[in-house]
Amino acid sequence: MRVELIPLKMPRVVKPCENLHKVIEEALYHNSVSLKEGDILVISSKIVSTCLNLFIKGDKAFRYAFSQADRVLDVFSNWMLTMKGDNILLNSGIDVSNAPPGKLSILPRDLNSIARSVHLRILMRKGIKVGVIICDSFVFPLRRGTVGICLGFHYVKPIIDYRGERDLYGKTMKITAINVVDTISNMAHILMGEGIEKIPIVVVRGLKHIVQKIHPEELADFRMLENECAFRKLYF
Repeated sequence: MRVELIPLKMPRVVKPCENLHKVIEEALYHNSVSLKEGDILVISSKIVSTCLNLFIKGDKAFRYAFSQADRVLDVFSNWMLTMKGDNILLNSGIDVSNAPPGKLSILPRDLNSIARSVHLRILMRKGIKVGVIICDSFVFPLRRGTVGICLGFHYVKPIIDYRGERDLYGKTMKITAINVVDTISNMAHILMGEGIEKIPIVVVRGLKHIVQKIHPEELADFRMLENECAFRKLYF
């Protein structure tokens, strides 16, 4: 198996209120990339927020994190650890970086629906089925630096489940599964960067076997219950 990551560098800075679908088309055209059946589009949540003009005035994310949070898990220094939807985020995902001067970006509420709209737009215009992941950055405990995480997706199998299968020595695996959408988000995050790269979209090619319609039970299984989480004593 060969997997290819194709960064789509924008020739300019995207402005608030632009049409997300046209921005994607411009990025593909500028980089001379044609989508293929089974490709996965990984899109930065920041470009989605920009196109939806989801900005508030301010320069301190901490001050506004509480109003955007569904639940506050912890508070320390100038950071707030929060729950927003199904995700644990710092400062409710509010961010000063790569936002216009004097403004903070906030996350859209339903990124799965936005991912679905991108999938459908490409299906209608190109006649091909692609997966869509909308990603953001996060930090691991006791590790310096950001990693990519998935905040919304459509038409991508979210996990590869090994439960009930056997390992190399014949032992039955009870809890093992590969988190596909976060892993792909992290791959794309390396190319997107955090600064002046202007790469809000990465095309992932070669994982056609996971680009498929997702059944409701798969979506439900992807979201782990709090009492099942290994980090529940830290976060909940």
